[in-house]
Amino acid sequence: MKFTKALLPAALALALSGAALAAITPEEAKKLGTTLTAVGAERAGNQDGTIPEYTGGLTTPPAGFKPGDGIRPNPFGAEKPRLVIDAKNMAQHADKLTEGTKALLQKYPSFRVDVYPTHRSVAFPKFIADNTAKIATQAKTHNDGRSIEGAHAGFPFPIPKTGYEAMWNHLVRYNGQAYEVKYRNLNVDASGRTTLATEGMNVQEFPFW
Repeated sequence: MKFTKALLPAALALALSGAALAAITPEEAKKLGTTLTAVGAERAGNQDGTIPEYTGGLTTPPAGFKPGDGIRPNPFGAEKPRLVIDAKNMAQHADKLTEGTKALLQKYPSFRVDVYPTHRSVAFPKFIADNTAKIATQAKTHNDGRSIEGAHAGFPFPIPKTGYEAMWNHLVRYNGQAYEVKYRNLNVDASGRTTLATEGMNVQEFPFW
């Protein structure tokens, strides 16, 4: 956490050495909100239909939920798996399973992988889409990719051309303007016994947003 807080103010400085890499062209930026989503993802689904087209995500809370009610209910809670993978049929899906998952399926007869329908439910506030479109043609990297300029309150490189640009999209990704969470980490041994390792509270603020 201390590293992250130190990195962002330094990396966002405007007057660092090194040549700047050009932003995308206005013609490229026209893809945002058309063939691409407002933040640069492919809007279309895949050919076999397992990944649907992006249509805007979930912009309203589930029916009947009101602010202050607590944890939001799962909007897809009633769905059933479209596919169940177990030791009997794992060979048919081997190309999509990790070696660890294969080992678990082979070792534990009751272990299975439930595959649910894919939903593209992410939705950002309108100001993010507006700011991303605005800065898309002006955001640049400096200092051999280690700093950026011309970006604020938006995804700086919705159509990244380099690994550094993709990295910056991740570093300043939208997590709200601030949040506070409590957490617990538990270690689980082979017998299923749990041991509390750490617990605490994490408070973060994001001045970029």
